[in-house]
Amino acid sequence: MSALKDLTGQTFGLLTVVERGPNNKFNKPQYWCKCSCGNPKLVLKGGSDLKQGNVKSCGCLVHNRPKKEKIKKPSKTELQRQDRIGEERYNNSGDLMRILEYQDTNHVLIEFQDWAKYKMIVNYGNFIKGTIKNPFHKFLYNRGYLGAGDYKPSINRVATPEYEAWRKMFDRCYGKNQEETYEGCEVCEEWYNFQNFAKWYHDHYWEDEEYRMQIDKDWKIFGNKIYSPDACEIVPSIINSCLIRHGAKKYNDRIANIQYTSSGKYKPRLSQYGKRVELGTYSDINEAMWVYKSAKIKYVQEIANRYKDKISNSLYEAMMNYENRLAKELPEYATI
Repeated sequence: MSALKDLTGQTFGLLTVVERGPNNKFNKPQYWCKCSCGNPKLVLKGGSDLKQGNVKSCGCLVHNRPKKEKIKKPSKTELQRQDRIGEERYNNSGDLMRILEYQDTNHVLIEFQDWAKYKMIVNYGNFIKGTIKNPFHKFLYNRGYLGAGDYKPSINRVATPEYEAWRKMFDRCYGKNQEETYEGCEVCEEWYNFQNFAKWYHDHYWEDEEYRMQIDKDWKIFGNKIYSPDACEIVPSIINSCLIRHGAKKYNDRIANIQYTSSGKYKPRLSQYGKRVELGTYSDINEAMWVYKSAKIKYVQEIANRYKDKISNSLYEAMMNYENRLAKELPEYATI
């Protein structure tokens, strides 16, 4: 058996052996060592560990060793965020949607890939199902859309008055069952957006105790065929009924509102407050027309004065100057 070699005075790493210490529990030699790090305490280390390089300091090298940076794995939400940004789907109306930002499944910023480029926060599940509605989808005669704003088309599944008026206006202009009276009529581009129309309607609407309210486009501008904020006004139906297109409807070149008798006489008649008023019988058409025109002008002015405090000044002036309008509608009788 070889003699034990004393390690006193030898240096291993940062440790310098000072003296022999007690054997360990396996009867192996140990040594008291001083560390060059400045630690005043002696440390007891095994001889074999010193020689094999298993220990090199009092522990300071381990404590001072730079910690290995942990690589944080991305969370499931982060992975979804990376994967889903840029994802595209079509909604049930055929509008293409694209994800711009993804915070979590309940906060997804999308953009509709159409002319309006409308953005909104949606639920990812609804994005996948395609149940998200585009407020700028032109669903009404390829023109009208709801837009984004405070005005709703319905409340508790009942259409709002604004929406009813807006839709009927489009039906009159573009519907399959378009009346002859509205042939060639259009809605201005500003009112394609329901929000714009609804605000105008809300700001101008008022109630009449006797007659239902209607949108008039003809009184302010003679011959107007475009529904627009400048031309239109909300009026009682009694005012709208004054605008019968004289001469527009003829029977064998005979003017409406003049009844032709079998004896060759002329009987002018006028609708007043929903009732037909006979104005007499005349042998001369010019005389019959003069009676009709005089009665109609008086009636329209009577209606104008009745609603003077409720209608606009421009409408009031147009009604009070109804004689000028009649001259345009019936040019062949303008001088009568």
